[in-house]
Amino acid sequence: EINPQNYYIFLGDYIDRGSENAEVMQLLLQFAALDNVTLLEGNHEANLRDYGLPDGIALKEFRMQTAPELAQAGLSRKAVHSFYRKLSQCFCYTYQGKKVLVSHGGLARMPENLSLVATAELIYGTGVYEDALDVDMSFAKHAAANEYQVHGHRNYEGVPAEVNEHCFNLDGAVEMGGQLRALELSENGFAVVTVGNALEYLDKKKGAKDSKANAKIENVQQLLANFAGNPLIKEKSFGVISSFNFTRDAFYNKAWDDVTCKARGLYVNKRTEKIVARSYDKFFNLDERQETKLNALRHNLQFPVQAYVKVNGFLGIVGYDSAQKKLLVTSKGDMYGLYAKIFKNTLAAELKERMQLLENFVKTNNCSVIFECIEPEMDPHIIEYRKPQVVLLEIIENELSFAHRPYAELIALGEQLQVEVKEQACTLTSWDELQAWLKTIMQEDYLYDGKHIEGFVIEDSRHFMTKLKLAYYSKWKRLRRVAEATLRHGAVKAKWQLNDELSREFYQWLQEEIYPLRKGDGTYAFATDIISLRKRFEERKSCV
Repeated sequence: EINPQNYYIFLGDYIDRGSENAEVMQLLLQFAALDNVTLLEGNHEANLRDYGLPDGIALKEFRMQTAPELAQAGLSRKAVHSFYRKLSQCFCYTYQGKKVLVSHGGLARMPENLSLVATAELIYGTGVYEDALDVDMSFAKHAAANEYQVHGHRNYEGVPAEVNEHCFNLDGAVEMGGQLRALELSENGFAVVTVGNALEYLDKKKGAKDSKANAKIENVQQLLANFAGNPLIKEKSFGVISSFNFTRDAFYNKAWDDVTCKARGLYVNKRTEKIVARSYDKFFNLDERQETKLNALRHNLQFPVQAYVKVNGFLGIVGYDSAQKKLLVTSKGDMYGLYAKIFKNTLAAELKERMQLLENFVKTNNCSVIFECIEPEMDPHIIEYRKPQVVLLEIIENELSFAHRPYAELIALGEQLQVEVKEQACTLTSWDELQAWLKTIMQEDYLYDGKHIEGFVIEDSRHFMTKLKLAYYSKWKRLRRVAEATLRHGAVKAKWQLNDELSREFYQWLQEEIYPLRKGDGTYAFATDIISLRKRFEERKSCV
């Protein structure tokens, strides 16, 4: 309840993280009409801005979750746009001799002229997301004795609300089960107010929405019933065996749930209703979803955490159907497709007579053995490899719930098969260790053991997994899209992809030296995969 004797400042990021977005908006619309309330703009309010415009689009996640809630509650685009226009970017006031700057993101020092500070800096804060603590330390260092700041948005280091004698951070990771933080300034000075742990409440709300879906998937028969007719699931039939994978729509619309996450290289004998081969459940990149954001990881990871080198190829799956007494050597989607053939040939060439040993293993253990397949000639990716090979990734039980054998058993099987096993890069025993490691590996010039790699997969002691793509890999994956468009059309429309000097130089080289070599039928007389183009580009640079 709003007390008319007090003044209230809200820090932003009001929507997209809970299950009652419409109720929050209705409450804020009431607050926005009051003279003793200021509502600040957070970075999430960009969705409200875009959605409120005529034909506004906003982000897909907003459209799929929050927008339907707003529409169902009768909140029109016009009302949303009107609300957004009432938001402020900062609030600066003096009370009892204390000068207080309030913003969503936090600044590195008290500005001499607030009107000269960019809106983006007020919303996102000085520096990058991970700089929150350094920003607060800088503010305290330069602040006058009576100057203070209050902000939210980011709390990478997990600091308490009172960061130092001049700064308060009200991001308590409430959406991750942390605390809702508030700050009260009265004649007696500052007082931090926290509202308990929200995790239990959020779990109850989520459970109310998801319990029916979860209850349906207790066995393979129920899973198949959920797959049937689902537009987000693609089934391919190979006699009595079918493969199940999520569709492109599921991927691009981020339509992830217990059903779509399970459909990732899953092979089922529909007659016996037994899983005969399977891969990982879908798991996500660092910062891709709420549970893989740094705040969530800081609160939820169970240490020790293992980090494994991520190989840049495609998944190959080996399983066994005991009903047909049949070995399955396949890729994620098609038992007889190109990638399955590449994997079969590469695996057979490396194992030779040991293929029988692998067949006996999956048959006896009712499991699937997962490999990363590398074929540099037929299937080049981003990272360069010298020869075809397979890398042993996992031994996965052929059960509905994802479970895999310990790393020691994987090593033992690798020794029997005489194949390379995924490399355990390090063990991280605490959040501080993990955080320091992340800062190191995310540097632009980072090399693992003297070479470029795609990234890492990390797994905690409860087997929660997330993956990290490194800067080199991400840059050249983006430049692969640039190259494909330029070699086809001579230019790219999305110039935002050229966000650094190397990218712009590579793009200019493609336009001036490669595109003119395009033949009349649209092809080139040389390899144009990104690895080949990168090598030509680097050779040209070294000669200049």
